[in-house]
Amino acid sequence: MAVSQTLILQNDQYVSLITHNDQTVLGKYLGLGLLMEQDNFIAAGTAPLASEEATGIVDSYFAIMELSEQEITYHFYAGWEESAQKFAEEERFVNYVDHQAQKFTIPIEVVK
Repeated sequence: MAVSQTLILQNDQYVSLITHNDQTVLGKYLGLGLLMEQDNFIAAGTAPLASEEATGIVDSYFAIMELSEQEITYHFYAGWEESAQKFAEEERFVNYVDHQAQKFTIPIEVVK
């Protein structure tokens, strides 16, 4: 079952905003994910419709991030059903983005 709203996943260090729906012209499923550090995330929201008569792909979502003098790192993910069948399923795309967030929390050890 596809979500028609933004799913927000959080761990101690990262926040993921994820959508998954039939968002393409061909009616195929597309997952979109935005991953950012927890410290930079303020909120997520839904953009207002440009017109009440709007049809087609009309749902847009956004993240509000903390302003900073320092560089902010974020990661964007897209998983289209036509590129890999696993992205046709919401759960598999959500797991993919969540796995990426988990990888960033593992410290790197340099061995000489």
